[in-house]
Amino acid sequence: AQCRARERCCHLLGTLTRAKETADLIAAELPAGRVRRLAPDPNLAEGYPPAHRIPYSKGALADGAREVHVEGARMEAAYRALVYRGRPPYPPDDGAGGGRGDGAAEAASDGAAGAATAPGKLSPRASKPPRVSQHEYDIVVCHGNVIRYMALRALQLPPEAWLRLCTYNCSLTHLKIRPTGSVSMISLGDTGHLSLDETSFSMHAGYEW
Repeated sequence: AQCRARERCCHLLGTLTRAKETADLIAAELPAGRVRRLAPDPNLAEGYPPAHRIPYSKGALADGAREVHVEGARMEAAYRALVYRGRPPYPPDDGAGGGRGDGAAEAASDGAAGAATAPGKLSPRASKPPRVSQHEYDIVVCHGNVIRYMALRALQLPPEAWLRLCTYNCSLTHLKIRPTGSVSMISLGDTGHLSLDETSFSMHAGYEW
């Protein structure tokens, strides 16, 4: 993993031994001085997401009620603490134009509004304002059910489908969250950095199980 000068990394992890050991291996490869490692968060421990599996067998709703409401609430708290919108990349306008995000205002600055500006002077909206934010990378070392739930939650997809996703051991899931609030999934359960012999899911080896 790489962090350039204007980028910040934050290193978070769960409390189980395997999460701590994995976090230690990752930390050794990250650039010193630009990474902030946080204390282990018990809310990132493995558990049952706050959504019943669909389809479910007879009696599953009653049997899993406690896990959904208790463990699920903990997992949702972890999600809310981690996933949020960043600051807009440009400061808001002082006027009533609505800021750089206002496409109509930007078009106007290149057209009639720009023509009305005094000769020899640029429209205040014609010059690009300085950026006020930078890229941030939060590296979260946690567990399969937590990752599956957070991925669906971030994409605003039904969380009941969490068991249909597969996140291999030591795999990488990459979510991109923009200041606008839009979210893209770059990868889920990616194992391109592992050989086939090193790939496993739960107690299963490889892909054929």
